[in-house]
Amino acid sequence: MLGVFERDVLGMLLDGKHPVLSVLRSQLLLCQVESREQTGSGFFTNLIVPRTCSPVSPSRLQIGDVFAEMAGLKYGADLTLFVSDGYMDFLEGTSFEEPWPASVGDYELSYSRSRSRDRSAIRLPKN
Repeated sequence: MLGVFERDVLGMLLDGKHPVLSVLRSQLLLCQVESREQTGSGFFTNLIVPRTCSPVSPSRLQIGDVFAEMAGLKYGADLTLFVSDGYMDFLEGTSFEEPWPASVGDYELSYSRSRSRDRSAIRLPKN
């Protein structure tokens, strides 16, 4: 089961009117957590999406325009969703050369260090 932080991050990463984002939001409804890995300076949340869901095209992409300010991280963290073979594969959080907190407490999410989304930061195919 996705944690609150993971769900909030994925909700922001997948927000928007692009058809690829819409398909990924459909996948999010049915995805499960396969595993979580701490890297020292971040984390990976490995996801499983049922293959009964529609895949996206292009089949490999990254969406990474969400930034987190959080307790325990002086410089915050970047968050990126990786898509492989048309399905959400994993969520990665990376701090800026400081240890990832033992647990995620208070946090505030924004787009590319601003309050609104910079559409140029999302590299998706044109409609």
